[in-house]
Amino acid sequence: AQLYLAAAEQLPFSDNYFEYVVCSSAAQYFIDLSCVFSEMQRVLKPSGQLVLTLWSADKLIPRIHYKLLQRFGNGIQEVQTSEDYGRLLKANVFQRKSQKNFKVGIKWGLTTFNAMKQTNRL
Repeated sequence: AQLYLAAAEQLPFSDNYFEYVVCSSAAQYFIDLSCVFSEMQRVLKPSGQLVLTLWSADKLIPRIHYKLLQRFGNGIQEVQTSEDYGRLLKANVFQRKSQKNFKVGIKWGLTTFNAMKQTNRL
């Protein structure tokens, strides 16, 4: 296996390269999430799948954590609700296959989406 260091907005792979793209707990750090989703879409094979796990603003602690990290300048961009992320996936031509919300402790939450690349816009 090879390890690549690259910007998510410009992945160094050809179109239709991967069957799966996995992104875990990173979405809140991307400056332009739409651009990143577009790149994920580009490198996925037709009917390829995206597995995306992210902090969810549906719970209180991720919202507070986001505000604190943003204030101290660690590079965090935004934490959205699972509904907002779902809309963003759809806008970037991903068909949501499943969504699972995880409760971590009392007030922390993660959301995992499994989405499929759509080969044509409707």
